[in-house]
Amino acid sequence: MMMRTNNFYGEGGVRLELTPSTTSPLAIDVTESTEMRIQRLISENPIVIFTRSSCCMCHVMKKLLSAIGVYPTVIELEEEEISALPPSSAGDLDDHHHVNNIPGDAPAVFIGGTRVGGLESLVALHLSGRLVPKLVEVGVITHVRGSRRKKKKKKRNLQNNWWARKERAEQSKAAVALVGFGASNL
Repeated sequence: MMMRTNNFYGEGGVRLELTPSTTSPLAIDVTESTEMRIQRLISENPIVIFTRSSCCMCHVMKKLLSAIGVYPTVIELEEEEISALPPSSAGDLDDHHHVNNIPGDAPAVFIGGTRVGGLESLVALHLSGRLVPKLVEVGVITHVRGSRRKKKKKKRNLQNNWWARKERAEQSKAAVALVGFGASNL
């Protein structure tokens, strides 16, 4: 069984080839089954993406998360290991295996131990405004810009309206660019 792990920091990346003697949380126990290893990695990492090597959808997922300021743990699985991924929930937009409760396909992102789904589900979560609160909930992001509220209630001033418009415009541009990038490279 071969499991490769990538951890990305900033814009560049560092590839880590892990061996059984590694003492990090991503250590490989040769007696551990693939299913148990995947479950352990999901529970030990706040955000983890399981993917095939050279997956363009995984690249788009990483770009979306890095634009928010989050750098997930990325695990590249061999073809025979992908079937060991936990089954998807009925809420996955892009995983059609949930009807028969068949283990999902890669790429699959897990946030806080819960399977979010693939690229479509991640983008939908972001566009609905539920991704950032979920990331705050699992402790990956500590502060959300614009989330501070003033103690005294006042009329909305121009500065608040400007920030709200700017944030919506940035989110829309990022989502359109990511979806367009992902669709053109499939």
